[in-house]
Amino acid sequence: MSQKSTQHQPKKILADTKYLEPLSDPPSGKPIGREVELGFISEVASGKWKRNLIIFGPPGCGKTFCVKYTFKHSVDENVRCVYVNAGKTRTPYYTLSEILRDLGVNVPFSGWQMARLKQEFEWATRELHVVVAIDEAEVVLNSDDESIAYWFTRQPNVNLILIINDVSGIKMLPKRVKSTLAAFPIMFRNYSKDVAKSILKERFDKALAKDSFDEKWLDGFAGATSRLGDLRTSFQVTLTAAKMAEAKSQDKINDDDFEVAVKTFDALS
Repeated sequence: MSQKSTQHQPKKILADTKYLEPLSDPPSGKPIGREVELGFISEVASGKWKRNLIIFGPPGCGKTFCVKYTFKHSVDENVRCVYVNAGKTRTPYYTLSEILRDLGVNVPFSGWQMARLKQEFEWATRELHVVVAIDEAEVVLNSDDESIAYWFTRQPNVNLILIINDVSGIKMLPKRVKSTLAAFPIMFRNYSKDVAKSILKERFDKALAKDSFDEKWLDGFAGATSRLGDLRTSFQVTLTAAKMAEAKSQDKINDDDFEVAVKTFDALS
């Protein structure tokens, strides 16, 4: 009896859900279709181009992943690359604290003044070239009298990479800050339809069981992604559709599953 019930048990549609999570890395571990942008970031991360960068573009277009990927594969022993997400640290104080911890400084969670943090940073970088990437930088750019961006630009061995969604945050900076920042802008445009299709197919091939997904939906998803820019919505729609299909004991995601999933996310947007 147990053998018979096993034979009639429907196939599992979701093979590995991690590839449909919004912040997950792609199966190959490499960015797709961002060769030009990676080239600029790599030159700064390697110390070959001592320039500050502003990286901007809509959510879900690969900004953070490209910076992290480049930092991870930077091999110059004389350059230290540090990434911090200001959306989590929220203030210049805690942002600088996280940067110092990444540099190996034992910073207590309370008790030090901002002046002490700056002094420790200057000491830690006196013989070391550091590239600091601040993600969601707009959170801390205008949160104190002396912008943390301005202070970083006054450090002799530091290059700054600011990652933002909305470039208007940079426009609001005082002129002296923008002048010393002198940042080279890198705009992450929406993925082309072909690139979006390649990215989605790579993920779906790993996330979904074989023959459980009709590739005709890839064109629709890729077209929507090239218009809207955010790949992560396609991940979430596919995950929702697959969960619904599994709940109904189906072997394959059908048109109704996708239509309901798309309408659900349209209602939330």
